[in-house]
Amino acid sequence: MHNEDLIHTILHFSTNIIYFGILSGYSILGNEELLILNSWLQEFLYNLSDTIKAFPILLLTDLCIRFHSPHGPRE
Repeated sequence: MHNEDLIHTILHFSTNIIYFGILSGYSILGNEELLILNSWLQEFLYNLSDTIKAFPILLLTDLCIRFHSPHGPRE
């Protein structure tokens, strides 16, 4: 139970940081610069290999359901 609370706290904190970063970027850069940044980010993510793209998904899944824990997956 304690691990679940910790995971939820970390996820909420990281979501809040991402939200704050997006709002700050929008207010500082303006709309045109964000379009350029968005296209650069999409190109960067598109050029990553599938293995690198899959790693964060697997990491997040592992954190959420603890598949590799010593006690096995949650039941």
